[in-house]
Amino acid sequence: TGDVPTDRERSTYPLLAKLRRMGGYPAGRTPLTNATAQRVVAAVADAMHATPARLPSMGGSTPFYLFSDGLKAATVGMPVVNFDDNQHAPNENLRLRNFFDAITMMRAIVTMP
Repeated sequence: TGDVPTDRERSTYPLLAKLRRMGGYPAGRTPLTNATAQRVVAAVADAMHATPARLPSMGGSTPFYLFSDGLKAATVGMPVVNFDDNQHAPNENLRLRNFFDAITMMRAIVTMP
């Protein structure tokens, strides 16, 4: 529909939102089948004794595209925060277990063959 909701839309949908893109940059993606990505997953799985979750895309503002598109290099993001960390808020937090797990995972990645 257009920019302004119609009367019918207003009566049909109790909550409406208008989104407007205001810049940003493209997503950078590395296929989950990429050999480097698979090596990273294997290294982390071995170090943590568990298979990590793998997602083709993540939210956030990390300019992976500079590497994946510009340099044609594989990029892999590894968030380590807890689900309730309140990123960028006054009460942002990180559980110590997440911090120590991140050290273990990073060590596995930088020392992988």
